[in-house]
Amino acid sequence: MSGGDATEPWQWPEPHWRSIVNHVRANGLARPLTSDDLIRMQQSHVSPGVVQAMQTAALRSVHA
Repeated sequence: MSGGDATEPWQWPEPHWRSIVNHVRANGLARPLTSDDLIRMQQSHVSPGVVQAMQTAALRSVHA
């Protein structure tokens, strides 16, 4: 996926989004989630389990 690609994440091919998920699982997030991130995810109906997993990944990357 190039930077100019206008597709939404839910339209990405499975190999692409799986590679992102695997990278985050292995390395954590690039930065901790902000309150704006959490609000945006809640408004987008992201499941609480996914949000919790992202917060755990963020903590792991901060303490690494």
